[in-house]
Amino acid sequence: MVAKCVSQTTSFALQFVVMKSTRCRISLPFIPRCNFSVRLTLLTLATLGAVTIATPAQETSRKTEQKPATAFQFSTLPALSLGLYDGEMTFRELLKHGDFGIGTFDALDGELIISKGKAWRVSADGKVFAVENKATTPFSVVTYFKPEQTQKVGQPLDYAALQRCIQPMLPTSNVAYAIEISGTFSRIKVRSVPKQSKPYRPLAEVVKTQSVFEWKNVRGTLVGFRFPAYLSGVNLADTHFHFISDDKKQGGHLMDCELQNGQISVQTLRGFEMQLPTAGGSFDSANLATDQSADLKAAEHGDGK
Repeated sequence: MVAKCVSQTTSFALQFVVMKSTRCRISLPFIPRCNFSVRLTLLTLATLGAVTIATPAQETSRKTEQKPATAFQFSTLPALSLGLYDGEMTFRELLKHGDFGIGTFDALDGELIISKGKAWRVSADGKVFAVENKATTPFSVVTYFKPEQTQKVGQPLDYAALQRCIQPMLPTSNVAYAIEISGTFSRIKVRSVPKQSKPYRPLAEVVKTQSVFEWKNVRGTLVGFRFPAYLSGVNLADTHFHFISDDKKQGGHLMDCELQNGQISVQTLRGFEMQLPTAGGSFDSANLATDQSADLKAAEHGDGK
């Protein structure tokens, strides 16, 4: 009788599974609907700990509980720096974790920009392509972008001045941030890298053969992140941006720019999740205990030095 009555109340957020040691969750409005013997049985079970009775306020609180804004990362940037370029995670799977992000592709075949839920690849010849769901990535970081702060920019700012403008929007250096900068760039310098063949070279060597593009008076968006120093073993403890133009014809890894006017948007990320590559592959045999900070800095600035 209890199981029958309970199983008919899914509309009251009831979770009921008939198995040993199962706890049931029952919303308070449900109890008056049962007859006296069922109510007594339920209250007895609650006393014994077999049933949890939730008040309407508790149900509302449970439904509205949300985890903090979270960065999801596949693999580590130091692993990429060593030359671990084999793609594993598909974009079908990656885009389940965010609508905003950066990264690269299998065999290091270009630069990744994810903006407004769409993924784009900038190839070594500077062309921009929409990414298919079946494509794979060896390293990416994404989030669901919901900025908490925005700031208008009404005067020209070179890259150094732009970074100084961003700094007050980052109240603590102990968390990660997602940063979007959109507007008109009076000049912008970006790079992309050619697809690699095995045996893979380290990233600092690859960027010596990178393709560099410079444009003037282009509208577009910088998509990027800033991670705290204590995560330098898995990502870059600095700002890291990729660019995509509004017409989706130009893009790449940012090297330098001057923002004419536009808007800076920032989201604080107090959650961090990371998925590592499949067991038994090159990730497991790589020497990730080595300090990759110098090579990462060289690769980030694009000089290979």
